[in-house]
Amino acid sequence: MNDSLQTIATLSYEEALVLKSLLEGYGISSFIEDDNSLFPAMSFQTNVLVCKCDYEAALDVMKEVNNELDEQKSLN
Repeated sequence: MNDSLQTIATLSYEEALVLKSLLEGYGISSFIEDDNSLFPAMSFQTNVLVCKCDYEAALDVMKEVNNELDEQKSLN
């Protein structure tokens, strides 16, 4: 089994926290990598990482959420 990590998204720190929480809600372990350790909230390039074995599932979750957001926008 290959347990190496792969970047699924590069976002602001706040957006990365939201995505991490979302993925973990679906049972997908995720990690945040941020170069700005002194002021992470000021970072605009925070990586969200998942195990390679969970990469496809994480993409599916992101697509599902994106589709739900698009549907909500079309209703408004």
